[in-house]
Amino acid sequence: IDGIRIDTIPEVPKWFWKQFAQAAGVYQVGEVFNGRVDFVASYQKEAIDAVLNYPLYFAMKDCFGYKQSLYKMESAIK
Repeated sequence: IDGIRIDTIPEVPKWFWKQFAQAAGVYQVGEVFNGRVDFVASYQKEAIDAVLNYPLYFAMKDCFGYKQSLYKMESAIK
């Protein structure tokens, strides 16, 4: 196994994921289903190797699905 994908990361404390990452010894990608960049990024900095980019997903959905400004996507990738 090269890595694992973990769902619902925020349902468990960050300290647990940090210990889990050390014990597992493989690359981890987590699902933090939230549109706030700062909230999602905090898990990548403090808990696991990487997170899915839900802030960009929500911004794209708003821009293309609900015809909102493309600047919303720009703010999601800064």
